[in-house]
Amino acid sequence: MYGVRKFGKQNPNWKGEDVGYGALHSWVKRRKEKPRLCEKCKKKPAYDLANISGKYKRDLGDWWWICRHCHMVEDGRMSNLINSGREFTEEIKRKISASCMGRKLTEETKRKIGKASAGRKHTEETKRKISETHKKMPKPWLVGQEVSNTTRRKMSIARKKYWRKRKQLE
Repeated sequence: MYGVRKFGKQNPNWKGEDVGYGALHSWVKRRKEKPRLCEKCKKKPAYDLANISGKYKRDLGDWWWICRHCHMVEDGRMSNLINSGREFTEEIKRKISASCMGRKLTEETKRKIGKASAGRKHTEETKRKISETHKKMPKPWLVGQEVSNTTRRKMSIARKKYWRKRKQLE
C-alpha cells in the first residue's frame, strides 16, 4: 500500500525559504494563475513570471505575470541592451539582417526611425557604399525600356543638379 502524499512543510524534502531559483519559479507557477495579458502594460500576452521585490520569497503577492518587454525593462536588461555600445560581428549582423528580411514596417516604426536618424550625416565611405549598391540595383523606371542617348544625357544632368543642390544645403 502506498503512503499518503505529503505536501508543503509536511514533505521531508521541503526547503522553505532556502529554495532554489528554478524550484521557486515552479512553485509560484503552480499557484499563481496566468492572466491573458501582461499585468503591467495590459497590452501584450504575459509570458514571464517575474519577481517584484528581487528578494525571491514564497509570497504570491511578490510575483507578477508580465510580457517579455516589460520584464526586460523592469530588470534593466533593456537599457543594458540599448546602451551596451558593443560592436557586432559580421556573422551576427548577417543573422540580424536575415531575420528582418521581408518584414513590413508599420507607419509608426518608420516615423520613429526617421526621427532617430534626423540630422545624421553619412561618412564618405558610407556614401560610396550606398552609391555602389544603387548602381547594382535595377532602375524600376527603366526596366524593359530602351532610353535614347539624349534622354540619358538629360537624366544625368538632372541628377547632377539635384546632388549639387543637396550638397549646398548640407
